[in-house]
Amino acid sequence: YAAVLPSVFVVGSVYKDKGGDWADGIYATAWVAAADGVLVTNWHVFEDLNPGEVFGAADHNGNVYPVVDFLGGDKVADVAVFR
Repeated sequence: YAAVLPSVFVVGSVYKDKGGDWADGIYATAWVAAADGVLVTNWHVFEDLNPGEVFGAADHNGNVYPVVDFLGGDKVADVAVFR
């Protein structure tokens, strides 16, 4: 557990609702694929997005990093790669 914990992240999103307040979007787990910030999660996490929805990824220490790039994946296999 201690050895792999740093490689597990929570990826999540927020968006502005109709009233202009921030609302929770989707949350999922992700795992580290490369030391330069490449993570892997499920394709469906990035489907059916709300307008203006933004994503971040949090590590086990509570550090939050913005998701800045969708690198690709496979919809049928439900795999998404992002940074």
